[in-house]
Amino acid sequence: MSYEGYEEVICENGANTLNKNRLDKLTRQSQTSFVDNFFKTIKQNFNHKGNKMRYQIGEKILAIGFYHESDKATKATTNSIGYVIATPYLEWKFKIIELEVTEHHKVPVAYYEKEGNTADGYVLKSGELVFHNQYPTASYGQLSDAANRVFTMSFESGTLPKQIEQHTVLRYTLLSEQYEFLRNDIHRDREPAVVEQLARLVKEIDQEIAERFKVKMQQHQPYSDHPDMIDYIVVPLN
Repeated sequence: MSYEGYEEVICENGANTLNKNRLDKLTRQSQTSFVDNFFKTIKQNFNHKGNKMRYQIGEKILAIGFYHESDKATKATTNSIGYVIATPYLEWKFKIIELEVTEHHKVPVAYYEKEGNTADGYVLKSGELVFHNQYPTASYGQLSDAANRVFTMSFESGTLPKQIEQHTVLRYTLLSEQYEFLRNDIHRDREPAVVEQLARLVKEIDQEIAERFKVKMQQHQPYSDHPDMIDYIVVPLN
């Protein structure tokens, strides 16, 4: 969705009343161009790499899911990184799995099925377990491609309680992204308990991936023209 010009909308007399005519005009323009811009972005895979698929057949991916065993909060099948960071009293744990990409499909986007199969969906495996990424239907927010990095276990309808009991974590996220969030938040103005938990999780992740997968997380500059932007990638141990 294009927001070009929105920053030009000002308040009248210092109050919180937006320039309504200007805003209405911009809204109509954005709504008119939204679908075109949305699917143009989808076709670029949200990864700034042209037409290259975000995952390749045979590629192996490390993913992480968080869980807790506390009776202080209801257990959930999905735990966001924000929830993990905000609730150190739940003493969070994690599971890391290695996924192998086995299938690629062109899939429709939820609510825009009439546009055809415009997005990329994937099937992955971890041992005998099957996971889906944006498959069989892709889902995007107006300003978010977060689902591109989410991997959900596939299982028969009606077996959710059994799956939770057996596997604990049913939904994983790309390790490099979650690791970046954890590392960045250590250096923010957080309560001591939050910082302590984040540091613990980072240390435990570093130890586990080194021991199990012989890899480590390394800082990476994804954009040469923005050296201040840092993320993390998985690299072999030296």
